Amino acid sequence: MSSYSSHLHRILPPLTSVIGILALGHGIYGLINPQEVGTGLGIPISTSSSSALSLVSFIGARNISTGLTILALLYTGQRKAVGTLLMSLVSTAAIDAWICFQIDRLEGKAAGHATMGVILGSLGVGMYWIN
Repeated sequence: MSSYSSHLHRILPPLTSVIGILALGHGIYGLINPQEVGTGLGIPISTSSSSALSLVSFIGARNISTGLTILALLYTGQRKAVGTLLMSLVSTAAIDAWICFQIDRLEGKAAGHATMGVILGSLGVGMYWIN
């Protein structure tokens, strides 16, 4: 009979790799199509707004590096480091949620970022614990 801990050993790394793949994919998409990603974030961007396009590209670069870091740490078996990284990303999600909340029309986006923060924190604690 398997223990609760062994179930976590099997479930948490694949879930965490999904987060890494999603971050990587979202980052790449942000570089390829910053207008669409901006709209998805609740920030409509016109083609003439090069500074807004640049900002979304920066977000894309952040997400690419985050995704690659998660996947590289998982690949090398550094689960405790992955847990620490995921727990630190809670601050990014919280700040993103706060920024969205400050702009009334983005309140729904704030809830999405806050939810992602809870998911990241939970996975982070789990990955840190199962090491």
